[in-house]
Amino acid sequence: MKQPLNTIEDHLDGAMPELISTYREINSRVLAISKEVGEPYATGASICYRTKGSDVRFIELHVQKKRNILRFFLRTIKIKLNDPKHLIKEAVPDNHKWGAGVIIWLDPTDLQKKKFSLDDILDLIKQSFNSCK
Repeated sequence: MKQPLNTIEDHLDGAMPELISTYREINSRVLAISKEVGEPYATGASICYRTKGSDVRFIELHVQKKRNILRFFLRTIKIKLNDPKHLIKEAVPDNHKWGAGVIIWLDPTDLQKKKFSLDDILDLIKQSFNSCK
């Protein structure tokens, strides 16, 4: 039987080194957005970020080791994210019970090919954070 993923390290265990490195860079940059960003925590399915003093998650991050990608669920309360690079792939499904939200896929090789930058991803994350404050 598969063990539950209880820690962030559990989610990263077995991932490719470039995926782990990309996660660590994003994590440090998300935490630097504001003093209001709480420490990330793990659930069985994802790594989550929320504002301090709130139960509202503005990011759910899924580490998909087989596909070597990070999948971000970004909450969008009362706003539509400005996405000039067209990184948003789809809306968060209704059965996720998140209200409004979008999904972004991040493959570290896309960063290497300079299709977009971490700054582009962080811009969308900041918009999500600001909509949830």
